[in-house]
Amino acid sequence: MATRSSSLVIAAALGVTIWFAPADAGEPCCNITAIDAKAQVVSARDTKTRRTFQFRVADLAALRALRVGQAVHADFTTMKVSVKPDGIEPCCGIVNLSAPAAIR
Repeated sequence: MATRSSSLVIAAALGVTIWFAPADAGEPCCNITAIDAKAQVVSARDTKTRRTFQFRVADLAALRALRVGQAVHADFTTMKVSVKPDGIEPCCGIVNLSAPAAIR
């Protein structure tokens, strides 16, 4: 019985470790193409699909720190963007999304 209890404790500890471990967001997918500071909207393009999108940046300090050409992470499933290099912490919501560009 002690072996089963030990196994459960180890499994629970492993589950907690996996649950709280930061996810690896990988390489950024997109680059900023334009910044509308007045509207607080940033335009970007997915480098693989050429899909364009806009995201709103509510934090003015974060908005001022962004630059055209800067790489960003976008998750088109959750409609969130991260401007952090690790891509883990999303800051902004996608407000407009185009269809992927046709590949010629």
